[in-house]
Amino acid sequence: SKRKNVQDGVDMPQDAFTLRYLCEELSSVFTGGKVNRIVEPSGDEVVLTVYTGKRTEKLLLCVNPASPRIGIISQEKDSPLTAPNFCMLLRKHLQNAEILSVSQCGFERIIQIDFLCTSDFSQSERTLYCELMGKYSNLILTEKGRILGALKSTSLTDDYHRILLPSAPYALPAPQEKISHLDGAGMRSALQS
Repeated sequence: SKRKNVQDGVDMPQDAFTLRYLCEELSSVFTGGKVNRIVEPSGDEVVLTVYTGKRTEKLLLCVNPASPRIGIISQEKDSPLTAPNFCMLLRKHLQNAEILSVSQCGFERIIQIDFLCTSDFSQSERTLYCELMGKYSNLILTEKGRILGALKSTSLTDDYHRILLPSAPYALPAPQEKISHLDGAGMRSALQS
């Protein structure tokens, strides 16, 4: 069943092909849902507890370099007594937010989760990027194209190609030189070479 595939998605390899279909399934489960609880059980995992209108589901976002993944989990994850900084940032900006969509960025291993955040005085859209790319895996929260915070920030002295600091513009990682399976002409050209 579709529901079983989404849960099994946590343990299966999550390459660009798999993520394409996993995003469709996650979007069908979570779109319209409200974020009730946010925990960071370990330094590389965040769990969003979302009320979907029918039931409560837990969305795991894991950026462990050995096994980065996204999926639905059934077990409870313990929350540390003192919430880490990134967890506090997510709670500040995403608590009670509505999930608008879960999608894949191009044909990369990057998941984009869009939220509608409403407070007493304002309404805004924010995006959480889940970059599931081995040792470069990361979670980055943005608003209007600017970084609000990242699970793994960079400093100005680091030798990185991207700056991941609050208020910096968010840029997707440089695309890999590969042809999308959706690019029929590119695939034909590559096969003829």
